[in-house]
Amino acid sequence: MRHVMALRVSKAVLVFAIALFYMILVLNSITDYGSNYEFVRHVLMMDSTLPGNHLMWRAVNSPLVHTAFYIGMIAWESVTMLLCWWAGVRLLKSCRADRAQFAAALNVAVIALTTSLLMWFVALRALANLLSKVNSLSPNPRILIALYSPNALRETGLHMCPPEKRRDSDPDFS
Repeated sequence: MRHVMALRVSKAVLVFAIALFYMILVLNSITDYGSNYEFVRHVLMMDSTLPGNHLMWRAVNSPLVHTAFYIGMIAWESVTMLLCWWAGVRLLKSCRADRAQFAAALNVAVIALTTSLLMWFVALRALANLLSKVNSLSPNPRILIALYSPNALRETGLHMCPPEKRRDSDPDFS
């Protein structure tokens, strides 16, 4: 029973952690609306792409669309945050309950986490595709993470791992 309880509590804690992450995200999006809006606008306009980019047809230059997109992102993040808090509370309250009650609480968590994944893998993946066309200051291949500040656009990123060595090309591989 202790093992089951530990798993249930850990599920609740992880959902609370994601709720906290989204709370900070929403707070930042609202309290620094101008900077974040400018970054979203910059990305949607694709105004720092490479010269001769044949994908400029997909740039969005409408301030109305920029605003709607950014407000939509904040709304989606807010819904995800609220669902995660609600799911975490339900999970914690049902830790000592029977399997059916805990499973019912877990359904809310699944919905909350699905909204989170949809945000990151669908909505923001489209932005990542746009970001991949931004001029990079580094010749090294990497995952681009652009951080907007009022003074400059700065790039940071994780260097991509080189391909794994093949067995026939590495004498040390045994």
